Amino acid sequence: MPSASAPAGPEANGDTPLLRLENIGKSFGPVQALSGITLDIPAGKVTALAGDNGAGKSTLIKCIAGIYQPTTGHLVWQGKPEHLHSPRDATNLGIATVYQDLALADNLDIVANMLLGRRSRWPRRSCRRPSSSSWTSQPPRWGSPRPSWSCR
Repeated sequence: MPSASAPAGPEANGDTPLLRLENIGKSFGPVQALSGITLDIPAGKVTALAGDNGAGKSTLIKCIAGIYQPTTGHLVWQGKPEHLHSPRDATNLGIATVYQDLALADNLDIVANMLLGRRSRWPRRSCRRPSSSSWTSQPPRWGSPRPSWSCR
């Protein structure tokens, strides 16, 4: 039997969770949407959140994503307490949310949809538009090569 001062959970074997939720609660006026949620999310592992409709899954995810601020409790990211004031705060930590809804831009793949609104950290490249002589007045046929931008 472990002593009262021994850490419980992942710390018992020296692993600090990537994200820890401690006693998270969220109220909307008189409605208590979340109460006493404590959860460790380890690094490098897939963690699923499942439950009945109305159980608070979306509310909890929105607290993790910085959309909602918990009424009670706190988040600990890599061992350091954090207070997320906005989705940008969560993104800056490396937290990204993929919703089950349809993609925001159905012409983009999953990764591009996830990165919408994020500034690129890559150096900007200098690009030139194709010359007007490479465009035709007729729309290109399916599969025909299109003039491309040249970037350096």
